[in-house]
Amino acid sequence: MRRYEEALADLTKALEVKPNDPATLTIRELTYRSMGKHNEALLDLIKLNELLQCIQNNEDTLNDRVWAYFLMGQYNEALAFVTKSLKIKQDSSSLVIRGEIYRLMGKYEEALTDLTSALKIGIDLKIDLGIEILALGIRGLTYRSMGRHKEAHADLNKLNKFLEFELNYSRVLIRRGRTYHMMGRYEKALKDLTNSLEILPNNVFALVHRGETYRMMGKYKEALADFAKSLEICPNDVETLKAHKKLMVDMNKM
Repeated sequence: MRRYEEALADLTKALEVKPNDPATLTIRELTYRSMGKHNEALLDLIKLNELLQCIQNNEDTLNDRVWAYFLMGQYNEALAFVTKSLKIKQDSSSLVIRGEIYRLMGKYEEALTDLTSALKIGIDLKIDLGIEILALGIRGLTYRSMGRHKEAHADLNKLNKFLEFELNYSRVLIRRGRTYHMMGRYEKALKDLTNSLEILPNNVFALVHRGETYRMMGKYKEALADFAKSLEICPNDVETLKAHKKLMVDMNKM
């Protein structure tokens, strides 16, 4: 429940800055619902529906609508708006989203068409590997739901190879980032460690060393955030506790 309260506080602050953001409003509605606060959830849902009727049909607002309806489980509405978005711009991420919507609706042939197209665009244009991984995973699940186990196995096997590559690549980035840190090349260290955390966001080792890098650069707020997250994951991690103590000493000198 404490996590929900913290999330709710952050979402409410975000809405004070940008009160008509559909994605934030949707997540707060889901948070209220998860907490059993159905009246507050209903108010957010009413506001969200009013907002979605008013915003214009440009690419950004269409994407906002897609995510809002998708998170609410309103797949027909999400499908309508992602299709409009694809008429404006044919991109792999929107195809993957529509493929997943089709899969959840049981429209497996349509899902396969979109996911295969997304993978083709990804290969042709060398799109972000994360999109390709997502498309493979969803297509594998789609094949399995259709009883096409050979194709499902092929996709999921390829997915495992991608994930193994991602894992190994993350470890390389962490080691290289640590080496850059020891050499005093903090900008390069920061870049490698941040990239590794995009792959493995809860890696305590990477968080500690990025926090240490931030500390050496005088970015104490960022260092504190990394140490706090590391201790949230592993409260008794010795290296994090040592690094946190050094940071407190440095901050007290200010």
